[in-house]
Amino acid sequence: MFTLFYMSFAQNLLWPSITPTEVLELLRSIPISDRDHLTFLQNHNGGYFFNNALHLFGIAPQHGFHDLQHMNALIKEAYGKQLPGYFFAEDVFGHLFAYHKKSVLHFDLESAEFTTLAESFDQFLAMILADVDFFCGPKLIEQLDPSTVESLSAGFRLGPKMPFVLGGAFDASNVVLKPYDEYIRFNADFSRQIDGLPDGTKVKLIFK
Repeated sequence: MFTLFYMSFAQNLLWPSITPTEVLELLRSIPISDRDHLTFLQNHNGGYFFNNALHLFGIAPQHGFHDLQHMNALIKEAYGKQLPGYFFAEDVFGHLFAYHKKSVLHFDLESAEFTTLAESFDQFLAMILADVDFFCGPKLIEQLDPSTVESLSAGFRLGPKMPFVLGGAFDASNVVLKPYDEYIRFNADFSRQIDGLPDGTKVKLIFK
């Protein structure tokens, strides 16, 4: 499944600043046990898919936005070290996919809530292929200009002007490019502000 997936849908295939041997060496410190995923990383080192809507992290110490270790450190720093899971991918809005207790979970940046999706990397890819637009959002990308789409493979994600959890629309008029690190920290702070609020509560956003 993963070979077909990669050959059919990948846009950015290479990270020339690191060799396959270096990837293999650094993978030894990555807490991913799924054999298909490890093989995928060893052979392809992650990449961008569906017009940059889906981003699978890899080994890239010089490109933090693509590096598994860097991204996990950033996410845990922003949301708290007690946050479970090891994160390995993101959709066009920066929402994350993670392993936890042998399951693949979806993590909503705005609400900081997890949803169980699959039991393996192979199942995860099959699920994505079954409903790409729902899980990744490529149809929205078709409404964007080429420079914006290109930026999605260079450390940016699409952030809503009005948060989705507050009723913001899932369309091009409500999204702007956000640097990945600022965007993660903003959403972590936002999730704490709305934590525990009943549905329908009026919210005043405080930007820090």
